[in-house]
Amino acid sequence: MRLSIVIGCLFILSMNGMAQIGQGTGTTVGTSIPAEGISNLSGAPTMGGAPNASGPGMSGPGNIGDLGGTPGGGSPSGLPDMAGLGGPGQFPGGMNGTNSNQSNSFWNQLGQNLKNNSTNQRLGSYWGRNELLMMWIKSGPIPPLALQMTPSGGSPNPLGGPPVLGDDNLSTNLQSGGLFSYGFSFDQSNSVGAEIVYFFLGSRTESEGIGSAWLQSPNLIERPYIDPTTGQAVNQIISEPGVARGGIRESISARATGWEVNLVSNWMASSIFNLDALVGWRYFQLNEGLQVVQNGFQINSMGGLGNYQVISDQIDAHNQFNGGQLGLRADLHLSQFFLEWSGKIAIGANFQSVRRNGLTVTIPAGTSTAIPQTGGFLVLGSNAGEVTKQVLAFLPESTLRLGIRLSSSTRLYVGYQITYLSNAVRPGDQVDLHINNAQLSTIRYGQPLVGPLNPYYTIHNSDVWMQGVVIGVETRF
Repeated sequence: MRLSIVIGCLFILSMNGMAQIGQGTGTTVGTSIPAEGISNLSGAPTMGGAPNASGPGMSGPGNIGDLGGTPGGGSPSGLPDMAGLGGPGQFPGGMNGTNSNQSNSFWNQLGQNLKNNSTNQRLGSYWGRNELLMMWIKSGPIPPLALQMTPSGGSPNPLGGPPVLGDDNLSTNLQSGGLFSYGFSFDQSNSVGAEIVYFFLGSRTESEGIGSAWLQSPNLIERPYIDPTTGQAVNQIISEPGVARGGIRESISARATGWEVNLVSNWMASSIFNLDALVGWRYFQLNEGLQVVQNGFQINSMGGLGNYQVISDQIDAHNQFNGGQLGLRADLHLSQFFLEWSGKIAIGANFQSVRRNGLTVTIPAGTSTAIPQTGGFLVLGSNAGEVTKQVLAFLPESTLRLGIRLSSSTRLYVGYQITYLSNAVRPGDQVDLHINNAQLSTIRYGQPLVGPLNPYYTIHNSDVWMQGVVIGVETRF
């Protein structure tokens, strides 16, 4: 019994002594490494060559590079000499103890941030975007509207001269507009919310023409068309010396607008990367118009000016798309800079509408009385009015934004956006040059119709895109 008590006392005393050795000058075994860095780990070998983590008062100061053995100790049993891996006091590659992680700090931080969701940037309680849009709409095809040829021996050349108006793609060029997007979160974690988006492109008109009613052209200017009864090319004179003096002009106009309502869910959030998904409804409207106006005087037998006439045709094409939408939005932000990509696709119905109107106004010579007549040249009784159709269409959109963070809640950026609509109607595609001249108000106005119903009122489908630059500011709280 006494022997057992003695052994127990010796055991307690030995444990107390080992604890004092471990405490050294105040550094407790198992505590965290001081903020000064890994170089505070002294490697003086003690107790048979086993390295010990302690402060001053051991076999001599040193760091990890001293593990290979110093004059005060000897190499630890079974451990290779590490002194040559980077020089005394260094990691391989020459990184000293205090700067060992600096060269890899960027990549380490990148990996850590991707895993760390405790310092994320989710949707925010509420957010908004205001953007300036500068977009180009795909040019639309225009059929040949006027030919110009030089008379030979007082007689006009046969049809087939080069087109001087139409027979190309006429574009409205750059159009400006705006986009406004506002949203808010449903929950306290800012991971699910809703947003509403509205955009518009202002109306823009581009025109080009040839000839003038007030200045005689030395060349022959004609309007080409095809006689549907014979299939032969025919012409109507616009300007010819001694016969008529006039000109013709075409104008194309376009404007667009739309809105969308989306539910937004944050799928991934970190201090440098966000991924959001959205589902919602989209409305898109594109209105385009083509106007062709011919005006001029007839030349009487005395060489003076006869009747003045204006022939006007207007063809409008309207697209109204409604459909469900899915999308993703990815945001990479490093330091003060960020790169964001968003992609959306909507599938639904496009309601197409084509309206055609024609008018001829004649002012007899020597009077100021205007006499209007229904029908122009491209739009006559057989195709005047409105035709509608509903078709399946796709509306994808992609946007790339690059910018800088101005504050914790504000970002400024510039980007590129493209939107595409399949199965669209364009005004130039609705022109039918097969014209039954029995309908021409300038030739037989009021006469009974004889022959086929041309031009026809059908709808022809095409596609359209708009693309351009976005400049905007985003706030998120």
